[in-house]
Amino acid sequence: MTLSTAPRENVASPSGEPIRVMVVDDSSVIRGIVSRWIDASGEMVLAGVAVNGSDAVKRVVALQPDIIVLDIEMPEMDGITALPQ
Repeated sequence: MTLSTAPRENVASPSGEPIRVMVVDDSSVIRGIVSRWIDASGEMVLAGVAVNGSDAVKRVVALQPDIIVLDIEMPEMDGITALPQ
């Protein structure tokens, strides 16, 4: 897995605040790696994490992330099912 980021001027939110990212993955290892990448970027902050699509759907209203990093294959509710919700 590789992480590519846009130049700094292209990643700021309209308010000038860091971009709030939610990470959704059933693997705690992947959640940890992606969360550390986000924290290290200096341009994004971790808004929250979820362990599957169902958990994400429940949390997204309260967390209000700008971006969601969503795994495809997860138990209970996969990413493709969670995406339109």
